[in-house]
Amino acid sequence: MKKRISLTLFSLLLSFSSFAQQQPDTELLTRVIEMERLIVNWSPTDAGLGRVMAYTCLDCPATSMTIDRNAQLEINGQLRSIDELALKVDWAGAITVTNHAPTHILKFSIY
Repeated sequence: MKKRISLTLFSLLLSFSSFAQQQPDTELLTRVIEMERLIVNWSPTDAGLGRVMAYTCLDCPATSMTIDRNAQLEINGQLRSIDELALKVDWAGAITVTNHAPTHILKFSIY
């Protein structure tokens, strides 16, 4: 009898664990990622402002990311117009993204 109850409890726990692992990640999480180099390809269109090749280290592979008019630009702690990204191609700093859109930049923090 004890063996049967233990086996039933184990099966129940296993099914709950499996259910928890299958649930989609609905919680919106924000991440700030330090970038060694950000190469901006400024080409404004109706859909966005361009693409960014982001490098977490100089020897790391690049990640292609997007930016749009809703992105914020902060330089040395002060908010600036996002259009200032067009003034220079090569930047360094941190970017803010979410787990729901990890290749879409919400904020540039340049220092």
